[in-house]
Amino acid sequence: MSFNILGDHNLDIDIKLIKKIRKVNGAQITDEIEQVVDIELSSINSLQIDDNLMRMGLYGIIEINNKANILDVIGINNGQAEDLYIAISIKDLELEKEAGLKPHQIKVEFLGLVEKTTTASANFEDNLIMFEFEEAIVADMHHTSWDQFTSQSEVNNKPEGANVVEIVNSFYENTWKDGSDVDVQESITAESDYEPDIKIPVQVNTKRNNDSVYDVVSTLLKRTQAVTAKSTISDDTIFHLPSFRFSNTSEGRLMTFKPYFTDRHRALIEEVREEGISLDDFGETNPTDYSDVYTEKFTFGPFAQLKGFTDPNTNWHNSIEGETVTRPDTGTLMEDTWTNYYMFPSAEDDVISKTNVQVIPYVTIAKNFIKNELGLKKNAGINLPLINPKHQKKTYFYNIGDLKDSSTKATRNEIYNKVTKSFVTVNEQIEFESKGAIYRTPGKFIWIERTKKTSELENLWYVNSVQHSIVDGRYTTKIIANSVFGDKTVNDYDKLYLEVTKYLRIQFRNRQQKQREEEKVETATNNKQAAAAPIPPQIYPT
Repeated sequence: MSFNILGDHNLDIDIKLIKKIRKVNGAQITDEIEQVVDIELSSINSLQIDDNLMRMGLYGIIEINNKANILDVIGINNGQAEDLYIAISIKDLELEKEAGLKPHQIKVEFLGLVEKTTTASANFEDNLIMFEFEEAIVADMHHTSWDQFTSQSEVNNKPEGANVVEIVNSFYENTWKDGSDVDVQESITAESDYEPDIKIPVQVNTKRNNDSVYDVVSTLLKRTQAVTAKSTISDDTIFHLPSFRFSNTSEGRLMTFKPYFTDRHRALIEEVREEGISLDDFGETNPTDYSDVYTEKFTFGPFAQLKGFTDPNTNWHNSIEGETVTRPDTGTLMEDTWTNYYMFPSAEDDVISKTNVQVIPYVTIAKNFIKNELGLKKNAGINLPLINPKHQKKTYFYNIGDLKDSSTKATRNEIYNKVTKSFVTVNEQIEFESKGAIYRTPGKFIWIERTKKTSELENLWYVNSVQHSIVDGRYTTKIIANSVFGDKTVNDYDKLYLEVTKYLRIQFRNRQQKQREEEKVETATNNKQAAAAPIPPQIYPT
């Protein structure tokens, strides 16, 4: 434990390197923790921790000033191929006094597995060593062969298949816990109100025999949506983008399966749409605590000098001098993602004309995002284009596996996942750096007050990535967030849907007519060939 003053932060920082080895004890080979080394903040040149929705766990880089080759002396940096872990705990002691924040919200605390080590010499005295690390259990899923895992797991023996939560739980129980003396806890997944909607035989989700456990889990997650655990109704018109990743909970560091946008997100959106958020009265006239889905407010430009407002979960007022706003790469999106999808209930090598084609237009997925994900009503606007169907590409998707019902649902989910995720992660994006704050995490909204006059909803940005950095004794956070609200309304997309439906109906009729004409030509050609064929010689018995 180390108390450190970084700027105006009073942080409790505890960083340890843990060396685990395998050694022969009699007739057995056992895993043992050989060394635990405390790393003082004074020896750390830089520490970067990335918390990103696109990753299942935290990822980071630490650069240590290895004066006098201390790490070599204690055996950490001796070149041996042993497991090296890094345990990081950073707590903001000042935030313990802040109303609305829960204990698990005021810390970054996790175990990482060192994946890459780099050394360099700045001068004779200062040897630098850099460790790249990833949250340990996620890293171990990368390293574990799927075939090896299933040989000692029950998931491969389930005829109905397994979902992503069941696979991860089985991995933790049958692989991680076995022989591990590092950060072992009762379970690895948190209780959730949501669950995956499909179970597919796991072999369907493997492409090669060298797939890792992480490969299979990632593939299956792309083919899954998040539904309420209590739901008994299957509605193919509704889709919820799934998230399955580590986060701090009141029960510890656990993986939680849930949608990107929960009912709490939609409640906040609706409240902002109806009431707005005033600089003066938020938290006074509106006491609702949205700290689970909303973090804080940032001000830019002239607004940065105004007195900020107090949220239920923080009274920190953030003034940002500059930001980088990136427009979406619409050319690439129109080419690869924002297309109309043709789903075939067959394998790719089957004859396309003989299958029933289900079309999932871009506008259908966009409407789902507007109404079901965000819960937008009336004239609330979305930050998505109204694409002309005459200038839209086709993308073919083929069924996955042999189970008709599950495979059809999995294919549909994969299409919705691909497009919906682009709305949240590669749409208009803002990036900025600010004074550090431990409580910042992705998957929540932030409020950005800018010089540009916008609607209240357009001030809400969805956070995709938070990077915590300690460099030269200065603690900062870099935030990447996306704009999902704009000037295209629900009514606009209803009209676009009618236009697209009409266009696709015409295309379908034309395709049918063309196919009938081709069949007539083929039949006529076959008849002519049959008529022109020479009469076969008659064979008489002798």
